[in-house]
Amino acid sequence: MASSNFKPALIIVDLQEDFCPPNGSLAVPNGRTIIPTVNKLLTLPFALKIATKDWHPADHISFASNHANKKPYVDFTTIVNPANASETYETRLWPDHCIQNTPGAELVKELEVEKVDKIVEKGMRKE
Repeated sequence: MASSNFKPALIIVDLQEDFCPPNGSLAVPNGRTIIPTVNKLLTLPFALKIATKDWHPADHISFASNHANKKPYVDFTTIVNPANASETYETRLWPDHCIQNTPGAELVKELEVEKVDKIVEKGMRKE
């Protein structure tokens, strides 16, 4: 039985220019095709509508360009938790993408962003 206190939220994850054709540095093929559906969802009465953005500094650890002789999609690096050096994991290296204050980091222009309640920027630390 559903609770009458149920208040669904909508979270739009990283619908940014660098993740979409035609010019995105990390474009998902046909990535723009979901925009009309997302805009339709934004017209529904969600309790909260959030959009997230990768918002990386140019020296972000996940960019292959920040590691000598490393290639995007091919090479990996070790991420260390700055608060606990015993916590580590391996991650793939990527092309530069969603760099703060660049066109590629912007939410796609077709998104009806005025219907979004909150934009959350993430990945803002270089490490």
